Amino acid sequence: MVRTCAIALIIVVSSFVFQCAGSRQLTKSEMDDLESDFYELLQARERQLKNSAYLVQVRVNAPDLKKKFNMEIYSEGDSVSFYSPGFLGKGTFKGIISGDSLRFYLPAEKAYYSGLWYELTEPDLGRWRDVFELVLYLLSGKMVPPGEENSAELPYRLEPADERNLLEGTTGNWKWKFLFDGDRFDMAVFGWIKDLLMVNFHIYNYSDQVPFFEFEKAYIFYSDRLQLTGQNSDQAVESEIRLTFIRQKSNIEIPPEKFELEIPSGAEKIYRLLPE
Repeated sequence: MVRTCAIALIIVVSSFVFQCAGSRQLTKSEMDDLESDFYELLQARERQLKNSAYLVQVRVNAPDLKKKFNMEIYSEGDSVSFYSPGFLGKGTFKGIISGDSLRFYLPAEKAYYSGLWYELTEPDLGRWRDVFELVLYLLSGKMVPPGEENSAELPYRLEPADERNLLEGTTGNWKWKFLFDGDRFDMAVFGWIKDLLMVNFHIYNYSDQVPFFEFEKAYIFYSDRLQLTGQNSDQAVESEIRLTFIRQKSNIEIPPEKFELEIPSGAEKIYRLLPE
């Protein structure tokens, strides 16, 4: 059970009606200008952002797991490393992702995994594959979810409580909305088209240089309430992960050892958890 919880935390690294402050509604002409300028900004950010380093506080609130810890995240190209410092300098876990490959080590259990990251996912955690891929995209500087354009509709309502200026679309398995306070981007909301699963990133610290904007907080919310039609709502399983960005830097010299991982001899290998 401990190992399963630890793996779940690694794989996944509000309500569905989100509250926002009201803002001045832009005219159609102003929205056209905003759309053009904003997508140019996103393209410039993706093109100019070479790497990023984050210190994030993670809070997990799930029926079988409640946890709070800090995590260092380094993103460069298609590689991401993550490290959760523990007591007396010992790491709770450390992992490196390069493309689809993942290597991580759990010091407390003296166990490691090496293989495709999505083969580690248990069947009941399959939904988190899209979340994980989306979060990696966002941390690497991209904002529009991966995949082809999609005309599917969400099975739930994903609307701001107050009128907002917004740009929206659907790509891959995500319906996304970029919200603006006037003409200032301040929130990105992503709804999973298959179930009640939402990822909400709050934005702050605009500038005219890389990284152009930074993340403030993120909320990942899941509920199986849509699957329980006709059943007691008290049976619904709800999970929330909150990320608070303590520090973040971009285009810096990242020490090579941040993308190195030594597996001690004698460590037990973890094999994929999917059934054969």
